[in-house]
Amino acid sequence: MFGDAGHGVIMLVAALWMIIKEKSLETKRDISEIFNIFFGGRYIIFLMSVFSIYTGLIYNDVFSKSVNIFGSHWSSRNLTFTASENSPLMLASPRMLDPKDINMYSSEPYPFGLDPAWQAATNKIGFLNTYKMKISLIFGVVHMTFGVMLSLWNKLSRKQYHQVLLEFIPQIVFLLGIFGYLVIMIFIKWIMYGANVADPFSEHCAPNLLITFINMMLMKEADVDIKMDKCHGAINYEIYMYPGQGGLQKL
Repeated sequence: MFGDAGHGVIMLVAALWMIIKEKSLETKRDISEIFNIFFGGRYIIFLMSVFSIYTGLIYNDVFSKSVNIFGSHWSSRNLTFTASENSPLMLASPRMLDPKDINMYSSEPYPFGLDPAWQAATNKIGFLNTYKMKISLIFGVVHMTFGVMLSLWNKLSRKQYHQVLLEFIPQIVFLLGIFGYLVIMIFIKWIMYGANVADPFSEHCAPNLLITFINMMLMKEADVDIKMDKCHGAINYEIYMYPGQGGLQKL
């Protein structure tokens, strides 16, 4: 489901209407083939709308607009504006947000979702792409893991123990061993590295998880960049985030 809280509310109202009025609508479901499909999937639409509202709040996206619920942790104290006849001052003029600038960013995490200040930033595309990609990956792995665990319940209830051994175990090992590990790496990266943290844990030393994932699948050693000597401590933190990571990924 798309992450837009506004569209999710509309779908929620429609789903609740079909659920509350289901007895009276049951006799009218054959009026239209399309309505019959929607009415038959009213509970699915209800769940989709709830998750759409939730993800829309995480993305701070309401009818493709951001809302200022908790204020902003960004400040414009260090931004200077000059206006003249040749260069007039324009409202909603985009600015680049730099989390390293203590005069611009309070260094405190936003309570929930996305800070609305990012919508006017010139570097919002790069930030939002990585943000949404990681969020989607986390929820996707949780969703798939939940589905695989339900399949285990079905197999055990039907006493299909051979399918548990030959189907469920390979599925869960493959899913969590690759994509579950990638989710863990995302959280480790979020915790260890930051814009206001000194080397070797600054944002410049943070490893690219996509390259890390590709090297893991190809069982390839990452190349050490001698120019990033500030990222070299007990280990090369621009490549590995914890000791023994290279050996574990080869397993």
